Amino acid sequence: MMLLNDAARPMATSLMSRANEDPLPWITFVLGNFPLAVRHPDNPEYVVTIDGRVFGPQSSLKQGAQKEREGDTGYRSISFPMANGAKSCLLHRVVVSAFLGVQLLDESLDVNHLDGRKDNNFLPNLVPCTPRQNAIYNRDFGLAATVTAEARMRLAEVRVSIDEVIVKLESMHDEITRAAEDLLKESNRLFLRFLREREGIQARIRSSLVEGPEIRDGLGPCWVWTRPLKPNGYGTLTAMNVQKDAHAYSYYAFKGTREQIRDWFWKGVKHLDVCHECDVRHCVNPDHLNLGTRQENVDQMTSRGRKPLGPDRWNTVLDETAIREIRWMLEQKLWTQPIIADLFGVSQPTIAEVKSGRKWGHVHGSQKPGFDLPLADVQEGENPRFRQAEMNGKSVVTNENVRLLRYMKASNRWSNDTIMLAFPHIGKRTFFGIVTGRSYSNLTAMSDFEASSYLGSLPPVDFSVDGADLRAPREAKRPMNEAQAALLKRMLLEGGWRRSTLARHFGITETQVSRVALGKVWSRLDAAPVASLVELAATLPPRDAPPTR
Repeated sequence: MMLLNDAARPMATSLMSRANEDPLPWITFVLGNFPLAVRHPDNPEYVVTIDGRVFGPQSSLKQGAQKEREGDTGYRSISFPMANGAKSCLLHRVVVSAFLGVQLLDESLDVNHLDGRKDNNFLPNLVPCTPRQNAIYNRDFGLAATVTAEARMRLAEVRVSIDEVIVKLESMHDEITRAAEDLLKESNRLFLRFLREREGIQARIRSSLVEGPEIRDGLGPCWVWTRPLKPNGYGTLTAMNVQKDAHAYSYYAFKGTREQIRDWFWKGVKHLDVCHECDVRHCVNPDHLNLGTRQENVDQMTSRGRKPLGPDRWNTVLDETAIREIRWMLEQKLWTQPIIADLFGVSQPTIAEVKSGRKWGHVHGSQKPGFDLPLADVQEGENPRFRQAEMNGKSVVTNENVRLLRYMKASNRWSNDTIMLAFPHIGKRTFFGIVTGRSYSNLTAMSDFEASSYLGSLPPVDFSVDGADLRAPREAKRPMNEAQAALLKRMLLEGGWRRSTLARHFGITETQVSRVALGKVWSRLDAAPVASLVELAATLPPRDAPPTR
């Protein structure tokens, strides 16, 4: 059944019946009267949009529309379960069957692409018709083998109208996607099942609690959860084979609106937290619960002094005294972070977070440790970061490296490739950052006198003082001549050689072999005769597989 109101349906039926003779009114009518997205009548878990996209159940919206595949005929197909057991269907038939009520498996009807473009599956471009009507349309609108000038003009008018519609629908892409998302949420199985079993879940919650004390004035007594608790203190409940927090089930079962419940079971959106006004984690009284963002929940917990800090956290290893001792050792710059971490039984990233203040920021000050300190592993005046990188097997760019690199670049005696080889621990991005001045902008190039002590360890220069290139000439790439290209075409036709084998034999890349195979180069050249393979058999590489012909 066509998805229109009673007033518009007769007009749509009339325009659709005449669309194969005069398509322009139909194109205009579709854009202003049909919904942006609909559920498919045969598969309600699938949503079809007016711009020819199909969204599958649940998480597919996050991944995008169903992936389209182009068949040998040029038509697009998608994965779509059908009543006859087939797993895929032509996309234009799915769109027409969803919006216009045409049976998906009705083989007596064709679907006419009004602009002749098989990959354009926007609804205004599609009209169901009989095979005869389709053939007549192709003749009258310049899509048949024999084309008249009048037919070409009529087709041009149709394409102009279709292109205007496409531009308008593409500008509405986000709006159409949101409409599809709303329909997908409404068709979520868990959401629909929750609505059906809502009263039963309420009864289960009431039977699993005891009334507790009133923690805050005006809130009323807590509903203390008597069934299993998680290690973090929150109750847990399994309903519809889905385990979630008991207080979350309680909020949505007693207070949640249809839209809130729909979003709760939808994987494609970021859920809100169910927050406790009473600060009792195993309370499931819906009057004590409200929705909030994760940040709002954390802020509320912090403002009420419920956020565990330092030694109050269950997995902490350090205490406030240890933090102050760590800070004292970091201030002395005599020990690297791995040495300090081993001393206190933690990891090096933990020491780095203490230093930056991301952890234990509420503890201030430093104090000298009360135990015997290990020997310093950093020389006085040395940067601990360099020593730490050396211990970790990583090289660090030093100021001398930067100044010498800039000297080599400014002297114009070495190429970029040679300079990078001289500093193998400096990456390409860092190299160009130093050269352009984006990195280490406070350092200048060495003088000739300063650089003279390093000349013995530098690679040979690439250019003379007057700019002459002293590098050995590069071996020119061997171009492929016509005889080789013809032989390559014949070997591709006969088969049995991998493209990597052919690339090595002819001294070219696999990409070039693929370009020859696809006809992108040497397209006018015929393949060598089969006899040439027999004549050159001794020079050809062995086959990787039996010939295909």
